[in-house]
Amino acid sequence: SNYTEGPSLSAGSPSFWGGGPDTGSLVGFPGYHAPWEAEHAFDVRDSQNIVIEDCEADSVWGDGVYVGNSVSNPSDGVILRRLNLRFTGRQGIGAANCRNVVIDDVTVDHGRRAAIDLEPFSTTGFVTDVEIKNCDLFPRQVCR
Repeated sequence: SNYTEGPSLSAGSPSFWGGGPDTGSLVGFPGYHAPWEAEHAFDVRDSQNIVIEDCEADSVWGDGVYVGNSVSNPSDGVILRRLNLRFTGRQGIGAANCRNVVIDDVTVDHGRRAAIDLEPFSTTGFVTDVEIKNCDLFPRQVCR
């Protein structure tokens, strides 16, 4: 959905941006716009025993893969294998309130923020038993 694939958006493009040049939105990163940060390529919530493998995501506003949800109903037993995540508007992989996650042979190239963000989400939240192996992580797109 984020077809710009670049460090910034030109003035008035795309039309749904609201007009005007890209000013870095709320956090100072050009090409990122907070209202679309939850438009992930793969969104795993309240789920158990999920495998996502041999896939790629290119140019999305949100995360390449988001795993998690609430403390009372976390995601559990998620395997992310052989993924290529390129030009993500947020994290390559974002994880909040989840357990037993394997991230294996994943490439994150030109993510807007972190390559992998393990974020409990609240003072009672958690991210536990995460294994990261065989990954190529190039976390942040160069902004000019």
